[in-house]
Amino acid sequence: AYDGVINKHPEGLTYNKETKEVTFSSELIKKFVKGENKVSILTQRNAVVVSLVVCDNFITSAKEFYEAFTPDYSYAKPKFKTGSLSAYYVLANDIDMTDFLAVGGEGYNGGKGWAPIGAYDDTVYDIPFTGTFNGNGHTISGFTYNKPANVCGLFGRNTGTIKNFKLEGAIPNMTSWSGAVCGNNGGTIENVICDVAMPNGGQYATGAICSLNHGTISNCLTINDNVKGYTMTAQQWQKAGIAVGLNETDGTINKTYGVGDTNKYTLFGWSQNTDLTLEKAGILFDTVDQMKEFDFSHILNSEAFDFHEGELPTLKVGK
Repeated sequence: AYDGVINKHPEGLTYNKETKEVTFSSELIKKFVKGENKVSILTQRNAVVVSLVVCDNFITSAKEFYEAFTPDYSYAKPKFKTGSLSAYYVLANDIDMTDFLAVGGEGYNGGKGWAPIGAYDDTVYDIPFTGTFNGNGHTISGFTYNKPANVCGLFGRNTGTIKNFKLEGAIPNMTSWSGAVCGNNGGTIENVICDVAMPNGGQYATGAICSLNHGTISNCLTINDNVKGYTMTAQQWQKAGIAVGLNETDGTINKTYGVGDTNKYTLFGWSQNTDLTLEKAGILFDTVDQMKEFDFSHILNSEAFDFHEGELPTLKVGK
């Protein structure tokens, strides 16, 4: 494109200099890989790099989120919509689950609330989410559940990628081996802010980001100061953590931060990976105010987060 004239690329690219809009034809989009693509556009004066995300499904509401997977835990082995667990999803806007999960809402689920995406029951079944969920910097609010499965969370079992969103809500009746963002993680969780209260302290290996981790967790914050868990146990692997319960031998945690009673809790409950120390994983702050005073700008992913002096980091929309 040059001098504001709309020129068409032979392969289907249109650029409007006045509106600074780039349009790709459906035929051209078919040539890109699913997920994130970097496109270099050369003009007579300069070069522009455009980020293009190709996905299977844009999610605009709690109902769409649920119906994309249609989880059914009424069977001995939970069922999900065919092909849904391996797809690429992008959150198109903020969504509020409050009405959807409330009495009379389509996701009330007999009072059990959100049915987790991906399912796990040790030695019985392993049905992971293997795709990508890109929150695009948006917020999911009103999240809650009441023991709908053996392993619970927004995602029950993940071996794919969960990233770029904030999760808000409360889980009054926590269950063991469960979390807020994810129950059992064997994939990647990154660029996530969790503001979910978990006040029930009597459950094993709970954590706001995930309960059990044998994947990678990085650039994550849990900012709710009402997260509790079971720590009075002789079995170290049963201890709850603020961000993660049990980190397995193949699990890694870095650039992860939380808030909680440092006299009682640690960032993760226990790690079977002896190379992982609390110092390598991140920092647990006593209060949210302490967290606000900390300079995250030189640590967290600056492509995903915005930083404000005296305030907590926020996610960039569109990342």
